[in-house]
Amino acid sequence: PIKIEGVRCEGNTLLITVSYGGGCGEHSFEVNGSRAVMKSMPQKISVKLTHTNHQDYCKAIVTKTIEVDISELSQVKIKGSRVLLLLSGWNEAIEYIYE
Repeated sequence: PIKIEGVRCEGNTLLITVSYGGGCGEHSFEVNGSRAVMKSMPQKISVKLTHTNHQDYCKAIVTKTIEVDISELSQVKIKGSRVLLLLSGWNEAIEYIYE
């Protein structure tokens, strides 16, 4: 399991700070957005972070910031268009403004 410690957008990049158990091997992360867009203004999209530990069962607590290009999550590819990302495991909506 992972714990999301912080989230922020910088341009078209989503930065997610996570902590997880491990420390003996590489871990991989992927962010997937739902194709379904909630009808609201601004639009909302459900997003999920998946984590693969590649059989690293060490006990150290690792903190890492993941950088993800989220430009494909924008339904409207116009500079300044807004969408709210609802990240599973994070309690606040994340405002993303397409650049």
